Amino acid sequence: CHAFAQVFLAAKTDHWCYVPELEKYEDECNLNNSVTFCQDIIKNQSIPSVKSSSQCGSGLVYSNCERYENLSYSMKTMKCNHGWKYDRSQYRSTVFQEFDLVCDRYYLGALSSSAYMAGLFIGSVGFGALSDKIGRLPALMLSALCMAIPGTACAFSPNIQAYSIFRVFVGASHMGMFMVSFVLATELVGPSKRMFVGAVREYYFAFGYMLLALLAYFIRYWWILQLCLSLPATIYLLYWWIIPESPRWLISMGKHDKAVAIIRKCAEVNKVTVPTCVYEELAEMAGDVKETHAGSYLDLLRLPNMRKKSLKLFYIWFTISLVYYGLSLNTSNLGGNDYLNAFVSGAVEVPAYTLSIFLPESPFGRRWSLALVLILAGVSCIFTLITPV
Repeated sequence: CHAFAQVFLAAKTDHWCYVPELEKYEDECNLNNSVTFCQDIIKNQSIPSVKSSSQCGSGLVYSNCERYENLSYSMKTMKCNHGWKYDRSQYRSTVFQEFDLVCDRYYLGALSSSAYMAGLFIGSVGFGALSDKIGRLPALMLSALCMAIPGTACAFSPNIQAYSIFRVFVGASHMGMFMVSFVLATELVGPSKRMFVGAVREYYFAFGYMLLALLAYFIRYWWILQLCLSLPATIYLLYWWIIPESPRWLISMGKHDKAVAIIRKCAEVNKVTVPTCVYEELAEMAGDVKETHAGSYLDLLRLPNMRKKSLKLFYIWFTISLVYYGLSLNTSNLGGNDYLNAFVSGAVEVPAYTLSIFLPESPFGRRWSLALVLILAGVSCIFTLITPV
């Protein structure tokens, strides 16, 4: 939900200069006419027309950033000096409206989106290393707190700067929860089940995307929507008593006794018998503690073969993220219903994740499967350029 909440939290709406001198006339007009009709009358008297900057139109539209300097005697224009009025027919309140992210302040809207992406970067580096140091479960709990507290603070931000700072923490928590839970889930199963578990958990990312569209449809005030997305993260704190720590991590840290206890509990819950030799081997490992080398990001670039593969994967992941978030964060620009666009964008991921379970094990293998879907995505994006409107 948080990944694409900005689509609705900071939705851009039509806006024009607020002219207090005409407010009483608009109120009188609204008594006998529709709001849209009265707004058009007021705009015609106070707002100059400019050429449309939209690629889909070349006619005249009302200016968003200028008004007539003198309503009675002059056609000279000036910048909005009393703020703006917004079209609230669809969105009752957005960050865009709350902090006047229009005209000379337009770039600040992009800043809050960039802040979230910066948080993703910080979270991917920080929580990954942290989970290796303090454990998967503690890192997951810290991610939950980082989502709940700064996420809630976002709803009460006094200005766009504070909102953007809190979004950095929310972005970091998003990546922390996403990545740490992925590692924990795959480490709790055997090698034959890792791909299945890794793919199935992605369904819930798609479900969250669809849930966001439904919540945004019924909640038209941005700060209420932000609270509804952030407060439930506190439920994750209950996982401390539900989800076990990764036995693999415990073994790597030399905490064999705790790993054995978790393995016994898992065997009891799943009604299976663990061979005695497993426990004997762990006991031997506990008695023969060896100093292990702590891996680092530099290990991915140290050897020529690993460096070549890592750089390729870095580029692939960079490209996927750029295109994926670029498309998803612009669903409101597709035209039509914003909520339906977002819901469909989440829904189409379900068959994609299903395909990812079986395609790598097909005759194509992993490399060709990856290449084929990336080529398909690239060709599809190119065809959108020549698709008739």
